[in-house]
Amino acid sequence: MQLPGDNSQADRFVQLYGDSFLSSVTMGGEFIGFYIFYCQSSTEQKDLIAELEASKIGASASFDANLQIAINSLMQSTTIRTETQCYLTGIRNPVLPQGSEFITYANEFAKTELDHLALISFETSDYESVLGADDTPGAVEAFNKISQNRTYFIGDSFCDGLTSYLQTIEECLNQMHWLDQVYHFYGYSTVEHDPQLLTFTQVAEADRTLIVEQMRLYRTQATADFPRLVYASLSNGTPELQCDPIATPTWGGGGGHPFTVVERESHAFLSKTRITSIGLRSGKRVDQLSVGVIDANRDQPEIRTYGGGGGSNKGTIHLEGKESISALSGRAGAKIDQC
Repeated sequence: MQLPGDNSQADRFVQLYGDSFLSSVTMGGEFIGFYIFYCQSSTEQKDLIAELEASKIGASASFDANLQIAINSLMQSTTIRTETQCYLTGIRNPVLPQGSEFITYANEFAKTELDHLALISFETSDYESVLGADDTPGAVEAFNKISQNRTYFIGDSFCDGLTSYLQTIEECLNQMHWLDQVYHFYGYSTVEHDPQLLTFTQVAEADRTLIVEQMRLYRTQATADFPRLVYASLSNGTPELQCDPIATPTWGGGGGHPFTVVERESHAFLSKTRITSIGLRSGKRVDQLSVGVIDANRDQPEIRTYGGGGGSNKGTIHLEGKESISALSGRAGAKIDQC
């Protein structure tokens, strides 16, 4: 491998060999489980931290069944949108666990025999770190320039790099795209109902494009002078879903038990919950109401039934696509007579 003598040769060198080299690799297997909480604001983030601390979920917690129970309970009770993901290497054709089993699986994984080793970590060293005083002056100068540009892109202990800003913008765009999906899920248009979201999305996408273009240029011109960028999208902040569920009055007398079709109404919007059907059984009185509900975590509707089994089946109304219920009417005194 011949050292470059000037910037042009250094650019070619980086294209062929990269701007650093592998100094060590580790082979093996690993299991990583993610419990993801999509906080829409700093207030939600602080509330989540408080919930985690109250549930004794943190770095000091014992990695055992009690921690799994605490996490499962929090995932079910929190009003913040959640998701679980996992990543596994080292085993051929593995069966991945559900989020409710991550900790149990992780504890057993250490005892598992690996049959398909994978690269799980590596370390790199910079070429300039091995250059000596007797090496080509042009190479030293060129790699110093590459080192400066590398810091510009990935940052150091004193400042953030371009990749950090890109991550922030990507996270913001993920939130914007998710909000757009929520609008469309319920039959609304972002252009019509939230044009500012569309504008902010375009600004963030433009900022991302500027960063990606510089990163692509670095691949072929590692010694170039890269102009510092200004990110207009970062001053716009991160949007959050605003919803104001309306509590309907109760009907009928004081018997039985009150019910609500969708628990935690604000969370229902976050998980894209909608009613897919309504069924009725009745005779002289309304005996039973059955409601089909689907959300982002279900492939098929869940039928929720309220009331007894009296009366006769009056049929089921199915809501297709973006159809929704705008109102329900009925008659009631001490009991519900009509619905």
